[in-house]
Amino acid sequence: MKKSLLRSLLILIVFLVGVQVFQSFKGDDSKDTAVQLSDNEQLASLGSDSAPAQEHPTIKDDDNIQEEMALTTYVNERYGFSIEYPKAWNIQEDSPSGDGTMLYKENGDEIRVYGGYLLGEELDRLEINEAISEGIDIKSFKTYKGKEGSFIQHEASNTTTIQYIVYGETTHCHLYAKVSTKYYEMHRELFRVMAESIVVE
Repeated sequence: MKKSLLRSLLILIVFLVGVQVFQSFKGDDSKDTAVQLSDNEQLASLGSDSAPAQEHPTIKDDDNIQEEMALTTYVNERYGFSIEYPKAWNIQEDSPSGDGTMLYKENGDEIRVYGGYLLGEELDRLEINEAISEGIDIKSFKTYKGKEGSFIQHEASNTTTIQYIVYGETTHCHLYAKVSTKYYEMHRELFRVMAESIVVE
């Protein structure tokens, strides 16, 4: 009887050990599957090897500028810069010096673009240095072509004056606006898009 009891205990022990071993393998398989899924998710998130190119600037939904969302391009042949602006604007002819044009002029609001050749840091950074001397913060931005630019904003008596300045290898371009603060607040996004569209040589 003792032999029968020992045999039963031995069979039970072997069975329990077998169950534990089976569950252990099963748990490892589930872990491997989880790791594999995680790796696949990471591969899917990586996509292609190359980093995505910066998108062309777009105007976000804004009821105030819906009618101005259709843009066209002004190209300055003399200094080789260009900028996008609303088709609805009736721009003027180039200035007599050929350095740019008035993009918009109505109800006291003026928006123009101009540029020229780089003449040396002191002259090229004249507006920026003046703003700094007046205690105005200079902010940085990038065009959708990757060019670094500077943004100057000044407010006084319900009037907002802004300048977006972009430097190229040989030329620079300025988007300048002196408008009512109300107009600027309504068209802030449009100004950003215009500035980011600037292309300089």
